[in-house]
Amino acid sequence: MRLISIDKAHFGHSLYEHIFNLDGQCLFTAGIKLDANIVDRLSSMGYKTLVIADTLDASIEPRPLISDGLRLSAVRLMHKTFQAIRGKTDIDAAPGLDLKAVFDACNAIVDEVAMGERRRVVDVIGVKNPEDYAAEHAVQVAVLSAYVGSRMGYNLMHLRDLVVGGLLHDIGEAFVPAELVNKKTKYAPDDSSKMQLHGVFGFKYLSRFTEIKATSRAVTIQHHERVSGKGYPKGLSGTQIHQYSGIVGACESFDGMTSDRPYRLRQPAILALGVLMSSKEPQFAPELRDIFSQLFAPFPVGTWVTLSDGRHGIVKAVPKEAITRPDVKVVYDPLGQTIPATVVRLSQSPTLRISGIPSEF
Repeated sequence: MRLISIDKAHFGHSLYEHIFNLDGQCLFTAGIKLDANIVDRLSSMGYKTLVIADTLDASIEPRPLISDGLRLSAVRLMHKTFQAIRGKTDIDAAPGLDLKAVFDACNAIVDEVAMGERRRVVDVIGVKNPEDYAAEHAVQVAVLSAYVGSRMGYNLMHLRDLVVGGLLHDIGEAFVPAELVNKKTKYAPDDSSKMQLHGVFGFKYLSRFTEIKATSRAVTIQHHERVSGKGYPKGLSGTQIHQYSGIVGACESFDGMTSDRPYRLRQPAILALGVLMSSKEPQFAPELRDIFSQLFAPFPVGTWVTLSDGRHGIVKAVPKEAITRPDVKVVYDPLGQTIPATVVRLSQSPTLRISGIPSEF
């Protein structure tokens, strides 16, 4: 598999994974050959990137961070949750949450992460349904937060509370006007001020539910705070920000930067990590930046890369002991001509390195 821009899709490509609509119905099955009608329909739905499969990337099989079934059910839950309260202006009178379903989903995410390989790395980035970004973003942030919390040594109870905060971190966006949330251009200053209230709205809404721990509720209002004091809405700094909020804030930022949005294309993981781990004006605590450097692969599986000898290839696997030096399936020479595929293990090739991320071939 590999990620490509939709405008680079060829009719010989096949979809690597199923594509569903907002009701969970499968629109296009994995393996279907792309044609003009399929590409046009996906483009009209807002897709900018596709996950495709062809002969170049045969044998590249990333492992999902959680099972497909769990991800789909959690996204459906969050879609219904947002839909139930979206557009309501009276937060106190807005419909309640299905807390059992929320807690069950969070427990399932924690169970899968905790029971999986504790030392695995975050080495895959998927493509979200543009028509339901909020729900898919909520689930991905919860999953990434679970991996970070697990790496930090959280027990199951703390992981659950963290994941609840991650899953519901943007619930306040349901109380922001839909035309602003779904705006297809960059926000004007006045728009940004209004959007920055979503944390306040979310905290007020979740405060109705005493079954949700205070530390989980705090994530809704603190996930845009930064240790430098330059976040919002309160400008908290340092240890004033709860650790759960810092984790979710970092995961939310990473997922946002590496996702397509109506007004921009996704950023490569290595650039997003550079922003998160910058020490010039740090946004997150040092221990959290250290965890990200150990856990998040700068070149996820399916990424096109250029090697220092000029050859081009696709990241095939990321060894957990050397996440900056992945295994690369080399398929093109420096001139862009197809060559017999070979796998270069950069962890065992000290004279080679990744020198760039080219446009897709």
